Amino acid sequence: YDITNTLVMSQTGTQRQRGTYWTVYKCDALRRVVYTSEVNIGHADYDYLWNTWDKLYVKESFSLTPQANMMTNTGYTRSFYHIHPTTLLTVNYYDTYEFLDLMADSVRNHMTFAAFDDNDTCASAKGLLTGTRTYYLTGTEGYSETVYYYDYRGREIQRRSTNHLGGYDVLSTKYDFANNVTDTWSSQSTSNGLTTTEHYHYTYDHANRLDTTIYTFNDA
Repeated sequence: YDITNTLVMSQTGTQRQRGTYWTVYKCDALRRVVYTSEVNIGHADYDYLWNTWDKLYVKESFSLTPQANMMTNTGYTRSFYHIHPTTLLTVNYYDTYEFLDLMADSVRNHMTFAAFDDNDTCASAKGLLTGTRTYYLTGTEGYSETVYYYDYRGREIQRRSTNHLGGYDVLSTKYDFANNVTDTWSSQSTSNGLTTTEHYHYTYDHANRLDTTIYTFNDA
């Protein structure tokens, strides 16, 4: 833990058997985890680690402007262990959608919010998780990305993701005044252009209990 009692490093039994590998957690100023990685720190002096991290305030920040010791292609700084072999595991983004500018144009076009059934996204996502990356544990640098969009009440209304088939997954959600989910639309596509869609429609009784569910596949 660092000086704020935030978890910054952990090691499993498997990692210890492999040598000097640790999982490192990097947080922002609000102590939200912004990315996790596996780092080979090169030594097994646990007393040194404890005494060092216990006195440090570990904080990373996001910027589209290149800075010294950036974490590869994430937009985040890398203030600690910037010279050690590192394998990224997860990345989280909050508050804004600036991270979309890190994507290739062809990907960003698919990951941008699309209005549906008179629903639109709120301009502010302050305090909310807006995006994630999850890296594949295959020895490559590949990863899937997800972007979350919210309405003015902070309810998730659309989630857009890349998938391992080279396509995209989209889930859109509509609510009623009582916060019941009334409709969900989902689509999955592949790199060869094959797309499947699903639509669930829900109705409720006077006590907000689920009454009926109607399912439609591929608009049939």
